[in-house]
Amino acid sequence: MEKRLNREQLAAELLHQHRSFANFVASLSKERYEHAPAGKWNAGAQLDHLYRSVRPLVMAYRLPVWVPGLLFGRTTKGSSAFADIAQRYEAKLKGGAKATGAYVPKGIPYALRDQAIASLLDSAEKVSGLIRQMPESTLDGYRLPHPLIGKLTFREMGYFTIHHVGHHEASLRLLTGL
Repeated sequence: MEKRLNREQLAAELLHQHRSFANFVASLSKERYEHAPAGKWNAGAQLDHLYRSVRPLVMAYRLPVWVPGLLFGRTTKGSSAFADIAQRYEAKLKGGAKATGAYVPKGIPYALRDQAIASLLDSAEKVSGLIRQMPESTLDGYRLPHPLIGKLTFREMGYFTIHHVGHHEASLRLLTGL
């Protein structure tokens, strides 16, 4: 994904990637859902982590833009490319970075899987809808903090979110052998 995504494309891709992850998790048997080697997150933990990552964006994107502008600054440089954001994140992971604080999953039992998937998709749909309402200049001019890669424009945070859910789906596919 090299080209710059406009707000409609960004919103659509964000939702598409979350639906793909949700459909994959929904297809897992109880055994595959709960399986993880030592030190790895099973599907329930990855589902929980993604929800914990997306849910705060609903609140952040609902704020009047002057609030993140005041708290995290504005930028006139615009947004980096999707590939640049993905590379920055992957470099941090290769350097040993891990989820911290509120982003560390507690896990979701198999019995609550469908409810958790619905909650993740609800949050992704809300973020997607909020992105669709933003002017392009807001997406490129206002920033939010990311715990690993620093301040990102609203558009870059969307790029990160797309890459993040894809990263976890790929990880889970490897883990489950599917």
